[in-house]
Amino acid sequence: MNINDVAARNPLVLAFVGDAYWTLFVRTMLIKKSQAKVNKLHIEANKYVCAISQSGFYNKILPFLTEVETGIAGRARNADSHTRPKNCTLSEYKLATAFEAIVGFNVLVGNYKRLTNLFDIMFDSEDKNAN
Repeated sequence: MNINDVAARNPLVLAFVGDAYWTLFVRTMLIKKSQAKVNKLHIEANKYVCAISQSGFYNKILPFLTEVETGIAGRARNADSHTRPKNCTLSEYKLATAFEAIVGFNVLVGNYKRLTNLFDIMFDSEDKNAN
C-alpha cells in the first residue's frame, strides 16, 4: 500500500491492525522462548498486550519515531474511540492506541524492518532495566 494513503487512514483503523499484529508478534516471541503450556503463555502475553505495557513501550520508542509516525501517533492519541479503559488510565489507553497505530501503519506499508528496529529498541530498554 502507498505510504501516503495508509498515513491518511483513520488512526483507529491503523490501531486495529496494529493490535492484531502486536498480539501475534508477542505470542510468537513467547513460544520461541518457552515450552510453557497455553495458559501460562496466555498470562505472559497479557503482560505485553495490555494498555499499560503498550503505553510504556510507546514512551520508549517515542524519541525514535519518524515525522510520519509522530503525526499518526498524535492523531491516534486524540481520536475518540468511544471505548473507555477498564484497567488503566485514559492517558495510558490513548498512548497504547498511538502505539498500536504506529505498528499498524508499518504493517500496512510492509515496513517490517522498521518494526523489528522499534521492537528491538523496546526490548533492549526492558532488558537493561531488568539488570
